[in-house]
Amino acid sequence: MLLVPLILLLTKGGGLNTASLWMSLGAYGAAKLAEHFDPVILDVTGVFSGHSLKHLLAALGAWWAIRAFQKSPARAL
Repeated sequence: MLLVPLILLLTKGGGLNTASLWMSLGAYGAAKLAEHFDPVILDVTGVFSGHSLKHLLAALGAWWAIRAFQKSPARAL
Protein backbone atom coordinates (compact mmCIF):
# COMPACT_ATOMS: atom_id res chain seq x y z
CA MET A 1 0.00 0.00 0.00
CA LEU A 2 2.92 2.33 0.54
CA LEU A 3 3.92 2.11 -3.12
CA VAL A 4 0.46 2.78 -4.55
CA PRO A 5 0.80 6.61 -4.41
CA LEU A 6 4.18 6.37 -6.13
CA ILE A 7 2.74 4.14 -8.84
CA LEU A 8 -0.16 6.53 -9.36
CA LEU A 9 2.19 9.50 -9.63
CA LEU A 10 4.39 7.73 -12.19
CA THR A 11 1.54 6.29 -14.27
CA LYS A 12 0.23 8.28 -17.22
CA GLY A 13 -3.18 6.64 -17.01
CA GLY A 14 -3.28 4.08 -19.78
CA GLY A 15 -7.07 4.06 -19.85
CA LEU A 16 -7.36 4.17 -16.07
CA ASN A 17 -9.12 6.90 -14.19
CA THR A 18 -6.34 7.75 -11.75
CA ALA A 19 -8.55 10.24 -9.90
CA SER A 20 -10.82 7.35 -8.94
CA LEU A 21 -7.82 5.36 -7.76
CA TRP A 22 -6.75 8.30 -5.57
CA MET A 23 -10.27 8.37 -4.11
CA SER A 24 -10.07 4.63 -3.49
CA LEU A 25 -6.75 5.06 -1.70
CA GLY A 26 -8.21 7.89 0.39
CA ALA A 27 -11.18 5.75 1.39
CA TYR A 28 -8.80 2.95 2.38
CA GLY A 29 -6.78 5.35 4.53
CA ALA A 30 -9.96 6.66 6.16
CA ALA A 31 -11.07 3.07 6.84
CA LYS A 32 -7.74 2.35 8.57
CA LEU A 33 -8.17 5.48 10.70
CA ALA A 34 -11.73 4.48 11.62
CA GLU A 35 -10.44 1.04 12.64
CA HIS A 36 -7.70 2.57 14.79
CA PHE A 37 -10.03 5.04 16.52
CA ASP A 38 -12.88 2.56 16.98
CA PRO A 39 -13.60 3.26 20.68
CA VAL A 40 -13.27 7.04 20.27
CA ILE A 41 -15.75 7.10 17.38
CA LEU A 42 -18.23 5.04 19.42
CA ASP A 43 -17.87 7.38 22.41
CA VAL A 44 -18.37 10.48 20.25
CA THR A 45 -21.29 9.23 18.15
CA GLY A 46 -22.93 6.86 20.62
CA VAL A 47 -24.34 4.96 17.65
CA PHE A 48 -21.61 4.07 15.15
CA SER A 49 -18.43 2.26 16.03
CA GLY A 50 -15.22 2.69 14.11
CA HIS A 51 -15.55 -0.93 13.03
CA SER A 52 -18.89 -0.27 11.32
CA LEU A 53 -17.55 2.89 9.72
CA LYS A 54 -14.47 0.97 8.54
CA HIS A 55 -16.66 -1.43 6.56
CA LEU A 56 -18.63 1.39 4.95
CA LEU A 57 -15.43 3.20 3.95
CA ALA A 58 -13.87 -0.01 2.62
CA ALA A 59 -16.96 -0.58 0.44
CA LEU A 60 -16.68 2.99 -0.81
CA GLY A 61 -13.01 2.38 -1.64
CA ALA A 62 -13.92 -0.75 -3.59
CA TRP A 63 -16.58 1.20 -5.51
CA TRP A 64 -14.01 3.88 -6.47
CA ALA A 65 -11.55 1.17 -7.57
CA ILE A 66 -14.18 -0.41 -9.82
CA ARG A 67 -15.00 3.01 -11.31
CA ALA A 68 -11.33 3.47 -12.18
CA PHE A 69 -11.50 0.52 -14.58
CA GLN A 70 -14.79 1.42 -16.23
CA LYS A 71 -14.57 2.90 -19.69
CA SER A 72 -15.97 6.38 -20.02
CA PRO A 73 -18.54 6.84 -22.78
CA ALA A 74 -17.21 8.07 -26.12
CA ARG A 75 -17.64 11.78 -26.67
CA ALA A 76 -18.89 13.28 -29.90
CA LEU A 77 -16.64 15.89 -31.49
